Amino acid sequence: MKKQYVLKNKRRFMITLAILISVICSVFLIATTRTEGYSEITYNEIVITNGDTLWDIAESTYGYNSDIRRKVAVIKKANDMRTSELFVGQVLLIPND
Repeated sequence: MKKQYVLKNKRRFMITLAILISVICSVFLIATTRTEGYSEITYNEIVITNGDTLWDIAESTYGYNSDIRRKVAVIKKANDMRTSELFVGQVLLIPND
């Protein structure tokens, strides 16, 4: 004769089932999530020559497909510049992407 199981507390069963499903989903999400570690920013140094502009430097470094205005702002921030004024012989740090 087969033994039949009777569900005595349906609410407790549903809560336990919900918690079990939540734990399984959480473990799955944590296991499959790819995290990238901290990567230090690297820089190239450029020595300014006569006629150089931040726009030309950003355009030649990052290419025409990127937003040059944002790249100029990134270069200015990396070098603590308030204006776009450059001097011959000045060394600029250009952040690599």
